[in-house]
Amino acid sequence: MKFHDAIYTACFLAIVLLLPSTRVLAEVSGPLDMRYAKGFERVWWDKGSGGKYDGAYYRPLAPSGYHILGHYGQGNYRYPYGRVIVVKAIARLPGSRTALKRPKDYWNIWGDQGSWAKENGAFWQPIPHRGYKCLGVVATRGYRKPSRNEIRCVRNDLLAAARVGGRIWIDKGTGAYKDFGSWRIVPLDSKGVISGLFVAHASHRRPSSRGLYTLKKPRY
Repeated sequence: MKFHDAIYTACFLAIVLLLPSTRVLAEVSGPLDMRYAKGFERVWWDKGSGGKYDGAYYRPLAPSGYHILGHYGQGNYRYPYGRVIVVKAIARLPGSRTALKRPKDYWNIWGDQGSWAKENGAFWQPIPHRGYKCLGVVATRGYRKPSRNEIRCVRNDLLAAARVGGRIWIDKGTGAYKDFGSWRIVPLDSKGVISGLFVAHASHRRPSSRGLYTLKKPRY
């Protein structure tokens, strides 16, 4: 990790630890209001899989009127200690596009078929409408495609570039038919915020950062 990235992350975590989980991140004059999720609901973990590493994935719980942008992952079975941003669209000006939109579909990244995990699980990449980006991945218990209402995608002009951060979990040793890996998404620079979301693909290799985005830092 570069020195300035380490300082940025440390400062963010120090602030987060002093904030209630649902406190407003900023007084926002733009089209999005951001808060932290108020808790988590476990979706799937690899317990019983025999894998070399532990991994668990959770659905953030959003306050009333807010939406999640993806799910949260952690490389252990402890209660989630991270923070995930949830958002609400503020009334838009006449003629402007809505800030948030449901994905138009999902494609399947990976399922744990062939593993020895006690629970069946799968991961899904949301597909955005034109002019929007979907920022995170959705996990499911079982292999059924998630609802389009599960998350929201964000309008392009409200986003900042992001990159691949630290690894969360890979399925090495689970016996699954396909490989899987997940990594945190972090801002490329100070223009973006740490969303708490992750990127995933059907490989143990670290993915490219191409096409990764996070929310643009709000105006105070």
